[in-house]
Amino acid sequence: MLGFGKMDENYFEIMFEKLCSALKTEGEVERLSEQFRKLTSDCDRVNYLTKLKSVAEIVQLPECSRSDGKKSLQKSFQLRSDGNKFFKAKNFTAALQNYTKSLAASPLPSNLEITTTTENSLSLAFANRSAVLVHLNEQQLAINDVENSFSLGYPKDLAYKLHDRKARCLFTMGDKSSAKQSFQDTLDSLENSQLDEKSRQKWRNDIEKEIAKCENCLAKPREKQQPVVPPSKRDSVLPTFSCGNNPIFLSLSSACDVKYEPGRGRFIAASRDILPGEVLLVEKPYAAIVLAEHYTNHCYHCFLYTLAPSFVCPACSLVLYCSEKCQVLSQDTYHKFECPILAAVQESGVDRFAYLALRTLASTPISRLLDYRKAVECGQYPAKGGSFVGCNQFGIYTADNYHAICSLVTHAGDRNVHDLFRRGVIAILLLRCLQQSDYFASVGPDELSDVQSYIGGLLLSHLQSFPCNAHEVSEFALDENSVAKSLPHELGAGIYATLSLFNHSCDPAASRNFYADVCVVRAIKSVRSGCEVSDNYGAVFAVQPRAERLDKLQPQYFFDCSCEACINGWPTLSELKSGPPRWRCSGCDTPVHGSALDAAVLCSNCGLQQDLSQNLKELVKSDKKYRRAFGRLLNCEVTEALPDLLNHLATMDRLICLPWMDYSCCQEAVKQCFSIMANCYVKFGGKRGF
Repeated sequence: MLGFGKMDENYFEIMFEKLCSALKTEGEVERLSEQFRKLTSDCDRVNYLTKLKSVAEIVQLPECSRSDGKKSLQKSFQLRSDGNKFFKAKNFTAALQNYTKSLAASPLPSNLEITTTTENSLSLAFANRSAVLVHLNEQQLAINDVENSFSLGYPKDLAYKLHDRKARCLFTMGDKSSAKQSFQDTLDSLENSQLDEKSRQKWRNDIEKEIAKCENCLAKPREKQQPVVPPSKRDSVLPTFSCGNNPIFLSLSSACDVKYEPGRGRFIAASRDILPGEVLLVEKPYAAIVLAEHYTNHCYHCFLYTLAPSFVCPACSLVLYCSEKCQVLSQDTYHKFECPILAAVQESGVDRFAYLALRTLASTPISRLLDYRKAVECGQYPAKGGSFVGCNQFGIYTADNYHAICSLVTHAGDRNVHDLFRRGVIAILLLRCLQQSDYFASVGPDELSDVQSYIGGLLLSHLQSFPCNAHEVSEFALDENSVAKSLPHELGAGIYATLSLFNHSCDPAASRNFYADVCVVRAIKSVRSGCEVSDNYGAVFAVQPRAERLDKLQPQYFFDCSCEACINGWPTLSELKSGPPRWRCSGCDTPVHGSALDAAVLCSNCGLQQDLSQNLKELVKSDKKYRRAFGRLLNCEVTEALPDLLNHLATMDRLICLPWMDYSCCQEAVKQCFSIMANCYVKFGGKRGF
């Protein structure tokens, strides 16, 4: 889960400090704190705060940001100029980002007002970006940009350059016939150029040579040509369950179920024996956000890595999409509300949890929220407690059910007055954002105050539950020259109804990866039927000592971990001594003490006779396959490596007791494979030049 600390010194921090100082000056802190402490609902808390004069005067959106984020020809031109400077300096990454930002900043031509200046702003940005993409060996993306540039009225006197660029991309991709036609288009468009006759003739001579090359290739017997794979391209296939899904918790595999115990809450348990590698959960988020630093190369809606996005918001200059489908879905649901206030949200300094809370409500039609309010008041949902909390009226737990999100634990009873007050102020700031949009347009004036208090209460509830339940959405940055040292990084955050039910262990049984914004959880160890399937909240025994893990978990998640690694004081990997494993009794799972050369050793706990020499032979055989598989992983041969890595984990689960160095190393190798199979892009400088 996410582990974000205190917000930096920013607009919100300054505003909040100003509010606290005002209340102290008025001598109201003790009285207000006592009254606020007695409130039991988030709606009442927000309603109480909104009536305070100091809150009304101080808690406002940043004034300077209301004009930011709008499209501007001047901004688009400046970004394109900056891109040109980076391109000349051969800083292609920075050039690409600036050209993409120039696209997003350029006003779109409308049917009512089409000007040459407006059209050229877009067409020139596409054209310039296509040149960068050629240098990055992204021929198809370059062709896409060339065609977009032409469709937006690229100047006819410069068209010969783009036709030539397209032709050379097609030639590189092996499409000699289309390349020949594009070279011919280059010749034809030379007539519209402003070149002098000498330069024009030189172009003609060069292009005629390229056409001859195409004709020679076309005249030869056709050979089967390997398709050119763009260096950034890594298609990932969304995994599926091997034996269907759980009939109640639809995002879960049928191998899992949700259990409940007093004092422990809900948790995921195995309904049958689970082996390493099994897919346990596939779930879309109820809502998710991309971090602003990834806007230029990831889809704002689905998180897909998009090196050269071409679909933009018609109104703002901030967001881009991978496809028209994502653009329409975003615009029709949440972005129509976020668009006028997104720059204000970014400048306000609120953290990811706050932005995710805002997105959650913006994604939910207000009519649906009001229907939900009535349903709760009428008792259509079961009282809290038990495994089935959050199910819909039909007893099914789904990823898109708002009741499931509202039923996640908030730990309101564990929070002090200052914590709740601070979150309440953030809720009011987010409420101001929604008020600046058309979010409440369908609400009548007589109901507006009451509805806004209710929405503010929902925001406050999410601001409490999301730090305990939201998850980081990640992507793997693959360095093909150093697979072992490649690491994931954070793309954004999402709230996942079923994923939130997995409890923590410092030695987790499962790991999660993301395919665009879809979360996939797989087993990374064997789990016996009836045992808990645990996740990890960012505190792992292998790299952090117990005291450090507890310090991390308690403030955010309000519990002291009692997993096996914590109870038994497992050492970190740096403290773990390499050496022979402790053998596991096949009868009672406790350690068996004896030499691995012994064919007959009795378990001191259950008395079962063990053949440790046979165990050793089996482990050595599996270890040889593991080491070969590890070498394949280092060469990015994930499909070939993964089966033997998973089999080795299953073998060790049967034969040895943890912790053991080799087990942790194999587990990390499996996690690297899963990461490469999911959201993954190849870093610049890899074997394929990216």
